[in-house]
Amino acid sequence: MNQRIHPQRRTAASLLELLAAMSAASIVTAAAAGLVHKSFSLESRSRSTVAEERTALRLARQFRADIHTGLSATCSADPAEETTTEIVMIAGPAGSVVYRREETGLVRIETAVAGGLTREDFVFSPSVSWAARKHGRLVTLQGSAAATSTPSPNPQRPRPAITISAALPSAPAAPLPTGDAR
Repeated sequence: MNQRIHPQRRTAASLLELLAAMSAASIVTAAAAGLVHKSFSLESRSRSTVAEERTALRLARQFRADIHTGLSATCSADPAEETTTEIVMIAGPAGSVVYRREETGLVRIETAVAGGLTREDFVFSPSVSWAARKHGRLVTLQGSAAATSTPSPNPQRPRPAITISAALPSAPAAPLPTGDAR
């Protein structure tokens, strides 16, 4: 009654087979973790791009509304000068609006004739520099990315460039003189 175990009928795995299976599983896990990390970083960048675009649209709407209701506008003397914080001042019948540079982007400060003060922040990436120009009645607010000497970690993303133009309303016509025209 001696039974022999044939080598072809073994049921356990050898140590070498277990090591090979664990190595293959760790390579697949590392590749999957890398893909998940990449997809999360792409999603984060796309969210920040969409947020910046929404902020630019909100700024464009507000700037145009301020210009269209304003009576006069003054821009900073030198658009390239980064030390001047106030870049546009718009005077209107209800008060004045000032757009100024800050490290986080642009800030809109409205001062009402009645004495109220409101502040609205437009947050952009720190690389965007702002300038304003006035040509006659046309006022242009321009934001452009500063050139960097170091290579960008994300070369696919375009540099932001925002140009918003609006014209001040024309001066109302002078009333015709009344009385006897002889």
